[in-house]
Amino acid sequence: MNKTIWPALVLGLSIGGAYAADPDSGTLTDNGEHIEFTGGPFVGANTFGQAGDSDGIDPVFACDHFTLTIDLPDDYVERYPTALIRISTLVTEPGAGVREDYDLYLYDEDGSLVAEGVSERDPEFIVLLAQPGLRSYLLRIVPFTATASSYTTIIELSPGVPAEDIEARSMSIAAGSLGGGLLVLAALGLRRSR
Repeated sequence: MNKTIWPALVLGLSIGGAYAADPDSGTLTDNGEHIEFTGGPFVGANTFGQAGDSDGIDPVFACDHFTLTIDLPDDYVERYPTALIRISTLVTEPGAGVREDYDLYLYDEDGSLVAEGVSERDPEFIVLLAQPGLRSYLLRIVPFTATASSYTTIIELSPGVPAEDIEARSMSIAAGSLGGGLLVLAALGLRRSR
Protein backbone atom coordinates (compact mmCIF):
# COMPACT_ATOMS: atom_id res chain seq x y z
CA MET A 1 0.00 0.00 0.00
CA ASN A 2 1.39 3.43 -0.83
CA LYS A 3 0.92 6.90 0.65
CA THR A 4 -1.78 7.90 -1.82
CA ILE A 5 -4.04 5.05 -0.76
CA TRP A 6 -4.22 6.13 2.91
CA PRO A 7 -6.26 9.33 2.27
CA ALA A 8 -8.43 7.45 -0.22
CA LEU A 9 -9.23 4.82 2.39
CA VAL A 10 -10.14 7.41 4.99
CA LEU A 11 -12.21 9.38 2.47
CA GLY A 12 -13.96 6.21 1.34
CA LEU A 13 -14.79 5.32 4.91
CA SER A 14 -16.17 8.74 5.71
CA ILE A 15 -18.48 8.56 2.69
CA GLY A 16 -19.97 5.33 3.98
CA GLY A 17 -20.32 1.70 3.13
CA ALA A 18 -22.22 -1.43 4.04
CA TYR A 19 -20.08 -2.02 7.14
CA ALA A 20 -18.31 0.21 9.63
CA ALA A 21 -16.71 -0.21 13.02
CA ASP A 22 -18.71 1.53 15.73
CA PRO A 23 -17.16 3.92 16.58
CA ASP A 24 -14.80 4.14 13.62
CA SER A 25 -11.93 5.99 15.35
CA GLY A 26 -10.36 6.54 18.74
CA THR A 27 -7.29 7.78 20.61
CA LEU A 28 -5.30 5.69 23.07
CA THR A 29 -3.39 7.61 25.77
CA ASP A 30 -1.75 6.78 29.08
CA ASN A 31 -4.84 7.79 31.09
CA GLY A 32 -5.65 4.14 31.94
CA GLU A 33 -8.68 3.87 29.66
CA HIS A 34 -8.98 1.41 26.78
CA ILE A 35 -10.70 1.74 23.41
CA GLU A 36 -13.56 -0.59 22.56
CA PHE A 37 -15.59 -0.86 19.37
CA THR A 38 -17.86 -3.34 17.62
CA GLY A 39 -18.64 -4.48 14.10
CA GLY A 40 -20.86 -6.80 12.14
CA PRO A 41 -22.80 -8.83 11.54
CA PHE A 42 -20.72 -10.20 8.68
CA VAL A 43 -21.78 -12.96 6.31
CA GLY A 44 -19.35 -14.81 4.07
CA ALA A 45 -15.60 -14.90 3.72
CA ASN A 46 -12.92 -12.44 2.75
CA THR A 47 -9.81 -14.47 1.98
CA PHE A 48 -7.86 -11.70 0.20
CA GLY A 49 -5.26 -11.88 2.97
CA GLN A 50 -4.05 -15.25 1.64
CA ALA A 51 -2.96 -13.49 -1.53
CA GLY A 52 -1.04 -10.85 0.42
CA ASP A 53 -3.69 -8.12 0.13
CA SER A 54 -6.15 -7.83 2.98
CA ASP A 55 -8.34 -5.22 1.34
CA GLY A 56 -12.12 -5.33 1.55
CA ILE A 57 -14.56 -4.70 -1.26
CA ASP A 58 -18.05 -3.94 0.05
CA PRO A 59 -20.47 -5.57 0.12
CA VAL A 60 -19.23 -8.96 -1.19
CA PHE A 61 -15.78 -9.07 0.47
CA ALA A 62 -16.46 -6.79 3.39
CA CYS A 63 -14.13 -5.54 6.11
CA ASP A 64 -14.15 -2.86 8.79
CA HIS A 65 -11.71 -0.01 9.25
CA PHE A 66 -10.80 1.77 12.46
CA THR A 67 -8.59 4.87 12.61
CA LEU A 68 -6.36 4.53 15.66
CA THR A 69 -4.39 7.40 17.15
CA ILE A 70 -1.85 6.65 19.87
CA ASP A 71 -0.72 9.67 21.88
CA LEU A 72 1.92 8.96 24.52
CA PRO A 73 4.27 11.39 26.33
CA ASP A 74 7.74 11.75 24.82
CA ASP A 75 9.34 10.17 27.91
CA TYR A 76 6.79 7.34 28.25
CA VAL A 77 9.04 4.55 26.98
CA GLU A 78 11.87 5.79 29.18
CA ARG A 79 9.57 5.50 32.20
CA TYR A 80 7.93 2.23 31.04
CA PRO A 81 10.40 0.39 28.78
CA THR A 82 8.30 -2.80 28.62
CA ALA A 83 5.05 -1.03 27.67
CA LEU A 84 2.88 -2.85 25.13
CA ILE A 85 -0.18 -2.03 23.05
CA ARG A 86 -2.54 -4.96 22.67
CA ILE A 87 -5.31 -5.09 20.05
CA SER A 88 -7.69 -8.03 20.41
CA THR A 89 -10.82 -8.95 18.48
CA LEU A 90 -13.33 -11.39 19.97
CA VAL A 91 -16.39 -12.92 18.31
CA THR A 92 -19.26 -11.71 20.51
CA GLU A 93 -22.26 -12.94 18.55
CA PRO A 94 -21.48 -16.21 16.75
CA GLY A 95 -23.24 -16.95 13.52
CA ALA A 96 -24.46 -20.36 12.37
CA GLY A 97 -22.35 -22.36 14.79
CA VAL A 98 -19.28 -22.75 12.58
CA ARG A 99 -15.86 -21.41 13.54
CA GLU A 100 -15.84 -17.65 13.07
CA ASP A 101 -12.46 -16.24 12.09
CA TYR A 102 -11.51 -12.55 12.03
CA ASP A 103 -8.07 -11.31 10.95
CA LEU A 104 -6.39 -8.03 11.90
CA TYR A 105 -4.08 -5.83 9.81
CA LEU A 106 -2.46 -2.66 11.15
CA TYR A 107 -1.06 0.01 8.79
CA ASP A 108 1.00 3.08 9.68
CA GLU A 109 0.52 6.60 8.28
CA ASP A 110 2.53 5.70 5.19
CA GLY A 111 0.23 2.76 4.45
CA SER A 112 2.87 0.17 5.37
CA LEU A 113 1.71 -2.98 7.11
CA VAL A 114 3.31 -2.92 10.58
CA ALA A 115 1.55 -5.87 12.25
CA GLU A 116 -1.03 -8.52 11.58
CA GLY A 117 -3.02 -11.14 13.45
CA VAL A 118 -4.00 -13.85 10.97
CA SER A 119 -4.38 -17.05 12.99
CA GLU A 120 -7.51 -19.10 13.66
CA ARG A 121 -7.59 -17.92 17.30
CA ASP A 122 -10.54 -16.30 18.98
CA PRO A 123 -9.73 -13.75 20.16
CA GLU A 124 -7.36 -12.70 17.41
CA PHE A 125 -4.73 -10.22 18.55
CA ILE A 126 -1.80 -7.97 17.71
CA VAL A 127 0.81 -6.88 20.26
CA LEU A 128 3.11 -3.89 19.65
CA LEU A 129 5.88 -2.25 21.63
CA ALA A 130 4.70 1.18 22.71
CA GLN A 131 6.35 4.17 21.02
CA PRO A 132 6.49 7.72 22.38
CA GLY A 133 4.72 10.63 20.73
CA LEU A 134 1.72 10.95 18.45
CA ARG A 135 1.17 8.18 15.89
CA SER A 136 -1.72 7.30 13.57
CA TYR A 137 -2.71 3.87 12.27
CA LEU A 138 -5.40 2.24 10.20
CA LEU A 139 -6.69 -1.03 11.66
CA ARG A 140 -8.46 -3.34 9.23
CA ILE A 141 -10.72 -6.08 10.66
CA VAL A 142 -11.36 -8.79 8.07
CA PRO A 143 -13.98 -11.53 8.46
CA PHE A 144 -11.96 -14.41 7.03
CA THR A 145 -14.88 -16.73 7.78
CA ALA A 146 -18.15 -15.35 9.11
CA THR A 147 -21.73 -16.57 9.23
CA ALA A 148 -23.69 -13.53 10.45
CA SER A 149 -21.30 -12.99 13.35
CA SER A 150 -20.29 -9.79 15.12
CA TYR A 151 -17.14 -8.86 16.99
CA THR A 152 -15.81 -6.58 19.71
CA THR A 153 -12.30 -5.13 19.52
CA ILE A 154 -10.42 -3.84 22.55
CA ILE A 155 -7.26 -1.71 22.28
CA GLU A 156 -5.33 -1.20 25.49
CA LEU A 157 -2.02 0.07 26.78
CA SER A 158 -0.16 -2.12 29.24
CA PRO A 159 2.61 -0.07 30.88
CA GLY A 160 4.46 -3.12 32.20
CA VAL A 161 7.19 -2.68 34.79
CA PRO A 162 8.34 0.91 35.53
CA ALA A 163 11.98 1.65 34.75
CA GLU A 164 12.87 2.32 38.39
CA ASP A 165 11.56 -1.15 39.37
CA ILE A 166 13.61 -2.78 36.61
CA GLU A 167 16.71 -0.93 37.81
CA ALA A 168 16.02 -1.92 41.43
CA ARG A 169 15.57 -5.58 40.45
CA SER A 170 18.74 -5.49 38.37
CA MET A 171 20.69 -4.07 41.33
CA SER A 172 19.20 -6.71 43.62
CA ILE A 173 20.04 -9.55 41.23
CA ALA A 174 23.56 -8.19 40.73
CA ALA A 175 24.05 -7.91 44.48
CA GLY A 176 22.62 -11.41 44.94
CA SER A 177 24.95 -12.79 42.27
CA LEU A 178 27.93 -11.07 43.84
CA GLY A 179 26.96 -12.34 47.29
CA GLY A 180 26.41 -15.84 45.93
CA GLY A 181 29.78 -15.74 44.20
CA LEU A 182 31.47 -14.70 47.44
CA LEU A 183 29.79 -17.60 49.25
CA VAL A 184 31.03 -20.04 46.61
CA LEU A 185 34.57 -18.62 46.86
CA ALA A 186 34.42 -18.81 50.64
CA ALA A 187 33.23 -22.42 50.47
CA LEU A 188 36.02 -23.30 48.04
CA GLY A 189 38.52 -21.60 50.32
CA LEU A 190 37.19 -23.57 53.29
CA ARG A 191 37.53 -26.81 51.38
CA ARG A 192 41.06 -26.02 50.37
CA SER A 193 42.05 -25.22 53.91
CA ARG A 194 41.13 -28.69 55.17
